[in-house]
Amino acid sequence: MFYKLDQKKLYSVFIFLAKFFALSFVLHFFVWLNLDMSVFQRFIAKSVYFILNLFDLHIDLIGTAFILKDQTGVLIAEITRDCVAWKSILAFVCLIFATDSKNIKSKIKPMFIGILIIFFANIFRLATTLGFSKIYGIIYFDFIHNILWQGAMVILIILLWHQLYLKLFVFENK
Repeated sequence: MFYKLDQKKLYSVFIFLAKFFALSFVLHFFVWLNLDMSVFQRFIAKSVYFILNLFDLHIDLIGTAFILKDQTGVLIAEITRDCVAWKSILAFVCLIFATDSKNIKSKIKPMFIGILIIFFANIFRLATTLGFSKIYGIIYFDFIHNILWQGAMVILIILLWHQLYLKLFVFENK
């Protein structure tokens, strides 16, 4: 009995991973398309600039590039295609659709809520990265951006998906 239960769990994990792997091709397809994200980049840059100015952190913005200066030098931080969080959003959507559920419609609302949370968390991530770099020095930019916030975004995506998983799979099947 215990053996069969473990086999069922392993099989469901395998099916989930197979679905997630297949759905990840959508992400790779969009990477391959090399879509123009300049409208989103400008929107994100202006949103971050607005937030920074709310907190009296004046950083020059030229197009989609923020220019930070301090005693150690100059840092140009551009809002690139990857800064709009589209890969994070697609990964989240792939996780959602790889998760088993009896009702696909039940995934739609939580998916959009999760997308909005990721979108606004990304703007917060960028604003705090630039703000902390302005306050503490541009020498900390890479650590804040690459270690703290990129890792935090991965954790956020997993936590959002986990909450959705609990709602869709655990509570739906009770």
